[in-house]
Amino acid sequence: MRCRYLVETAGSRILLDCGPGVAARLLALGRAVDVDAITITHIHPDHTLDLVAVGYALMTEWIKHRTLHRVKLAMPEGGAAYLERLSGLFGHKYWTFTDDELGPGFASLREVARAGRDWMFDVFDVVEFAPGARVDLGPVTVDTLPVDHIPGAVAMRIDHAGKRLVYTGDTRWHGRLVDFARDADLLVAEGHFSGSHPPGGAHMSPAEAGRLARASGARRLLLTHLAALEDGPSALDAAKAECNTAVELAVETTSIRL
Repeated sequence: MRCRYLVETAGSRILLDCGPGVAARLLALGRAVDVDAITITHIHPDHTLDLVAVGYALMTEWIKHRTLHRVKLAMPEGGAAYLERLSGLFGHKYWTFTDDELGPGFASLREVARAGRDWMFDVFDVVEFAPGARVDLGPVTVDTLPVDHIPGAVAMRIDHAGKRLVYTGDTRWHGRLVDFARDADLLVAEGHFSGSHPPGGAHMSPAEAGRLARASGARRLLLTHLAALEDGPSALDAAKAECNTAVELAVETTSIRL
């Protein structure tokens, strides 16, 4: 998987980023979008585009199953304005809901539409956070770290039940990541460009992801955000050459238990 990770604890299901394809994967797990919250590392499209598809799925649940299941959506500062622009491409604030016999979910959507508001901001409970802030998601809190990618981009860390998961999001290498990822049970780190391709752009290479795993003492490294699927073997080799940590590819791993 790329740019979408579902973190399950005894009391919550948190989606880290919402890139293309995530809605189909979520719905394949059951009849509903069974998540409590979504957190976004930054507002590039490969991390956010399926917010629209997830929003549609939630709207359908509200109507078909007569629910009012709002999903908390935590985004970096400016995220609400971004979602409004993205949703505006589809004219959601101008939709109408007219049937009076379809339950409380439909009634809520109807009232939002009558008020001239975008229904996406009804099915999602949008909150913004400053880079470096702690995000409260009920049973789980997420620590964030400003990273070197675009303004507002963050890495994320979840400490829960004695386990630590760290997700770098997209970023160039910088030393602050080492302390942030210290002793992670699972480090999900991007390894963009490998093999014959030179590292480039605002990303880490697989070798840098391996060095981060070694320097932070991470117990397990999951490589994500490969430039291309054919880079998988060379990405693994480059990362393994830099650390003694177990290294896997996100595109080949469906679930990990910590």
